[in-house]
Amino acid sequence: MKFFDKFQLPITDPVLVFLLIFLVIFLAPRILKRIRIPGIVGFILAGVLLGPHGFHIISPANGMNMFSTFGLMYIMFLVGLEIDLVDFKKNRSRSIVFGLFTFLIPLTLGFLVTFYIIKLSFLASLLLSSMFSTHTLVSYPIASKLGITKNRVISTVIGGTIITDTAVLLLLAIIVRVYKGNMDFMFWAGLISMLIAFVAVMLWVVPAMSRWFFKNLEGDGSAQYLYVLTVVFASAFLSEVAGIEPMIGAFFAGLALNSLIPPSSVLMNRTVFIGNTIFIPFFLIGVGMIVDLSVLLNGYNALIIAGLLVVTAELTKYIAAYITQKLYGFSVVERHVLFGLSSSHAAATIALILVGYNLGILNIDVLNGTIIVILVSCLVSSFVTENSGRKLAVIESKKIPEEENTPQKILVPVANPSTMEQLISFALLIKDKNSKEPIYPLNVAMGSVDTEEARNEILYKNKLIEKIANQAITTDQSVRLVTRIDLNVANGINRAIKELIITEVVLGWNGQTTTVQSIFGGILENILPKNNQMMYVVRMLHQFGYYKRLVVIVPANAEFEPGYKKWLQQISQISKELSAKVLIFAYSNTLEQIKSDFNVSKASSVNFVEFNDFNNLLSLKDHLFHTDLMVWISARESTLSFNNYLAGLPKLLSKNFEKHSFIIIYPEQHPVRHQNMTLRIDGLTKSPIKENIDRINKISKSVKKAIKGKSGK
Repeated sequence: MKFFDKFQLPITDPVLVFLLIFLVIFLAPRILKRIRIPGIVGFILAGVLLGPHGFHIISPANGMNMFSTFGLMYIMFLVGLEIDLVDFKKNRSRSIVFGLFTFLIPLTLGFLVTFYIIKLSFLASLLLSSMFSTHTLVSYPIASKLGITKNRVISTVIGGTIITDTAVLLLLAIIVRVYKGNMDFMFWAGLISMLIAFVAVMLWVVPAMSRWFFKNLEGDGSAQYLYVLTVVFASAFLSEVAGIEPMIGAFFAGLALNSLIPPSSVLMNRTVFIGNTIFIPFFLIGVGMIVDLSVLLNGYNALIIAGLLVVTAELTKYIAAYITQKLYGFSVVERHVLFGLSSSHAAATIALILVGYNLGILNIDVLNGTIIVILVSCLVSSFVTENSGRKLAVIESKKIPEEENTPQKILVPVANPSTMEQLISFALLIKDKNSKEPIYPLNVAMGSVDTEEARNEILYKNKLIEKIANQAITTDQSVRLVTRIDLNVANGINRAIKELIITEVVLGWNGQTTTVQSIFGGILENILPKNNQMMYVVRMLHQFGYYKRLVVIVPANAEFEPGYKKWLQQISQISKELSAKVLIFAYSNTLEQIKSDFNVSKASSVNFVEFNDFNNLLSLKDHLFHTDLMVWISARESTLSFNNYLAGLPKLLSKNFEKHSFIIIYPEQHPVRHQNMTLRIDGLTKSPIKENIDRINKISKSVKKAIKGKSGK
């Protein structure tokens, strides 16, 4: 019976509690991203279900509260640490103006709404309206994927983040002090003097001390990270002594260490990784345990408050973006990108409202309404940023100069030796004939080589790969076998790509997807988002000499991608090597551009077909012969030419074009900048609204066709 007593609700056994929390942290984002729920909202919803207002599986005990408090400070520390001070200095005038607009306009209009319409107290209205001013750059990875990070509005919104977040946190410090104390002269004199002393220590003493520490303990990674944590908690304690919230001290700790921890350093990666993996999810789950969404069903009051908060939050951010656009002469598209990036509320918003709720300044209705604001704003932000960012990327693509050619290096990961000869043959097809670089077959061994049996297995597979590879190549070509030992195949491939400075990757496709892969992603899904190189997914049913025609299917906007010219050149080269004709399907605008860029001299025959029904790819079967080799131009998620029908393209082809060979090309992309963005949680950078709108449009088209069919009869 003692064993079953541990499972009585709520669970109090600390081991079992932590087991459940870590299971949630591990599984929640991976499951919820399949239904396009942002990761940050997923953790909060998990907390709602686990907490006293859900199934009451776990009570927010002291240990959970402690981790949640640590997560709150860690969020604010990362906000300060990852702000780009260099970008801010370069564009300080625009950033300061936009920062003031995006702080003052939401604060002013938000106060009017909360004080006069929602009827909150003065301090509650001031605190809640400051929430409207904050923003978290949730959609920045989308802009980065689209290659628009050098545009002036991006640097403006990043710099504006520094201004508005700093101003909001200082306002929070004043609100909390006013709430706790008397507003006499001594109060203000003490508050201002303590704030000045605290800021001076954080911006001058701590950086000088940290610079000395990092210089003398260079290379000792564990000591450096422990020092970082010490600075965070020491700063939080000093802020308490100064009479302000500990989270503000954590924010200033991030600013103090900002210039001392490079974005690409091991220490930065370690700091962000541990925070995003453990402490921040603990905090978000803890927030969910406080939330009582059932209040929204008890009457119209809670729903009205939530609706007013959502409308006010989005409208005031749009007004700030609109005024900034008019002042600096930004285009309409740039205004929408500015609004999209600055309209999402997440990290600082949760922190502010939780402080107000814990102090009793704000009630449960406001807390629940804020969660709705976070959900809606994250979705709207990703939708607006992706749609406007695509338009801006088209404009920016015309300004980007051609990059210098780097030496071509082709990696061929080998999972099944029986298909390796065809993959090597394809690598030779696309290889530059003037290149002296070898082909790089890759053998990824999982686990370790501690046992003699494991070492022998690796050596046996290496010899087999070398034998097959040498049979596949000609005398003037060469291969260089690469072996990597890793926990899984995707990690081994990713490491090899970076270490060897690979430019193109050729992957085989067997068409099989396991249940585990459908949840956690297969090899391809774990390689594409982490690399910018051109990727080829190849499934060959016959030898290359069998094919008489290349049927190329090109999505809209493919001509604006960075790798457009490269894949077009490769198709031309493959056509010449196989003496095959070329048939290209694309939208009219894309087709016109391809006609002017395609090297007709290298192909025996080229034909172009305007094709608009990309939501019904099966209709292409009517144009195919058994001697056709399909070449599909795909795209990574959130890139300029990506559409939802491309998301599961390899599986779709394996299922519906089982008798045809295919090559799927993922064009190279711009290197993703500013990787270390706060709250990099799985599913946070998706665009769920856009995907669902596309689904609705697809369903409506099917219904219209059905109605027309019946009326025709």
